[in-house]
Amino acid sequence: SINSINNKKAGLIEEYETKLSRVLNTKISNVTYLAYEDEDTLFNDFYKQTFRAVVVNDNQLKYLENNPQNNKKIKVLYEFKAVTKK
Repeated sequence: SINSINNKKAGLIEEYETKLSRVLNTKISNVTYLAYEDEDTLFNDFYKQTFRAVVVNDNQLKYLENNPQNNKKIKVLYEFKAVTKK
């Protein structure tokens, strides 16, 4: 469940950090958000298990699920809609 990342680290793209952390903080607590400027570094650190969870959009999720570098099954803990600036 999404509560499994309480008191853990989660990675996300820097430009969405403020908006997404507000949404997620209503469901989970004491999560440290690690903000990344680019997806490649974010995904590489996720594969290296630098953090427990990653916040992604639909396209990023498809990439993670289909990436040959990924030898683990991706599990969706929580889905939500967030409105962000384009």
